Amino acid sequence: MVDLWSLISFFLSVAVALTIGGNLTFSMAAAFGSNSITKRKALVLSSIFLFFGAVTASGSVIENLNSGIIFKPIDLQISVAILLSTFLCILLANLIKVPISTSEVAVGSIVGVGIFFSALFSDSIAILFGSWIISAAICFLIAYATAKLVRRFDFKLPFPSLILVLIGCFFSFVLGANNVGNAVAPVLNFISLPFALMFGGISMVIGAFIFRGRVMEKIGKGITTLDTKSAIISSLTASILLLLMTFLGIPAPGAQIYTIAIIAVRQAKKERKKGRRTIIRILLTWLASPLIAILVSFFVLHLIF
Repeated sequence: MVDLWSLISFFLSVAVALTIGGNLTFSMAAAFGSNSITKRKALVLSSIFLFFGAVTASGSVIENLNSGIIFKPIDLQISVAILLSTFLCILLANLIKVPISTSEVAVGSIVGVGIFFSALFSDSIAILFGSWIISAAICFLIAYATAKLVRRFDFKLPFPSLILVLIGCFFSFVLGANNVGNAVAPVLNFISLPFALMFGGISMVIGAFIFRGRVMEKIGKGITTLDTKSAIISSLTASILLLLMTFLGIPAPGAQIYTIAIIAVRQAKKERKKGRRTIIRILLTWLASPLIAILVSFFVLHLIF
């Protein structure tokens, strides 16, 4: 007989995957923002590749989330605290149309558990946080330098809109691989990995349509109106960097890296005032979200134990 905690944990995992799917539609923001694809087609392609990334290439990140941050086993009550905290933070971001790093929120929720039980791998946390800062800096430098180079030499690309859409599909695949673990890792002690990946992937697809690309619109149209070349630079830089982090098993701040790539392109084009309010709002969300996740998971654990 399935107990109440198992049911709560499972449905929270599904809920987290739904909100993650809604948030990760930013993978097609560049293609949409440059008018290379319609919103509906962007959502369809994004959801397809999110699913395939989730079910085929997520193993390393899931293993790190499940056992690389805290040394206390994640039982049912702990999984509820982690998933509830993650769900509330991502849901809020979707509702206010702000891209949020689902990995930062998930890690923050797990860190809250580690603090509560004094069970943190401190060295692992330091390395993880350091990798987020370094990856953001590398992303900015590469995107900025590339945009400057392209602007100076005025490269011509064949079928640029098609290239941008294909990059968006690749970006969606990488995001699916890196982010599904944020929803399913806490439930793997009582659900098999293949089943967890399947329901996690399907839930992300459904979530992409439930939230109707709200985050995609905010990024694609709210920060800057991207020309095709700038959109290619920002998407390709972010997706390659995230692919590397996925192979290394690092839960990556995808929204942060991608938005920084767009900001770098803006700086290279000297569009410094356009979209400044949106950028500040996003940066504040990044700073607050992991801290809020830590506090929420810590509070939920106080209620449970």
